[in-house]
Amino acid sequence: MTLKDFATLLETVTDNVGHFKAKKKGFPRIIFGETDGIYVPSDGTNDRIGWEVEVMYFTTESFDSNVDALEAVFNDNRIPFEMVAVQHGAVEIDRETLCESVIGYLYECEVKQ
Repeated sequence: MTLKDFATLLETVTDNVGHFKAKKKGFPRIIFGETDGIYVPSDGTNDRIGWEVEVMYFTTESFDSNVDALEAVFNDNRIPFEMVAVQHGAVEIDRETLCESVIGYLYECEVKQ
C-alpha cells in the first residue's frame, strides 16, 4: 500500500485529511505523517518495505463515532496500529481563533508496501 492509498482509506472517515498539515480548517480532521521507514536486510542492503506512520485524529465531539470508524479502517485493511495517546485541551485554529474543547487521538501505524 502506498501512502496515497493510505490517505484514501483515511478519507473514508473524514474528507479533512492532510499529510503533515491540515487540509482545511475545522473538525473533524486527520493529520498523518511518516516517522520512520520499515526495513529488512537484503543482499547487504536494507530494503524499505513500508513506513511507520503517526495518525492524529482531532474532534470536538465527545464519544465521536469516527474513532471507531478509523480503527475499523485499520482493522479491515490489516494495518497494525496502537492508540498511544488521547489528549483534551485548547488548540489554536489560526491566529484569531482558539478552540478550547478539542480531543486528539494519536495512533502509531505500520503501512507496508
